[in-house]
Amino acid sequence: MPSPDVLGRNGTYAAVRKVHTNVAAWRQYLRANTSSAEEEALLAAKMVGRWPSGAPLTLTPEHDDPELAADPHRVNNFLYRENDDRGYRCPAGAHIRRTNPRDSTIIGDARMHRLIRRGTTYGPGGRRCRPRPRRSLPRGPSGTAV
Repeated sequence: MPSPDVLGRNGTYAAVRKVHTNVAAWRQYLRANTSSAEEEALLAAKMVGRWPSGAPLTLTPEHDDPELAADPHRVNNFLYRENDDRGYRCPAGAHIRRTNPRDSTIIGDARMHRLIRRGTTYGPGGRRCRPRPRRSLPRGPSGTAV
């Protein structure tokens, strides 16, 4: 409970946290654990819950749909219980499901919490980085990147 007591009475709390994301390391991880650009995009989408265009996996689980992502009336108009209650399309641990669980029951009481996230630009000079062409990584005997 905060001190003085009056701060905790009939109020809400907001916490601000600045999180640094190491985009280059994340992309390296994706490249090291996939064997094609398509697999890399799918793994990233499963981790985030959205395709690179912004289309949610819940509405388009098989492929990216830039047209859906560009439609402001459709891109966020979905519920998990209605479209993906069991987490087969968008994994329960995906970023989108954790930050805005909507009506999901898959993660229990955590659905009561909402996170408001604002991304910032990254890369040289504050510009968004464009994905670099996929490079082949040397593979070991088991097929994993070395």
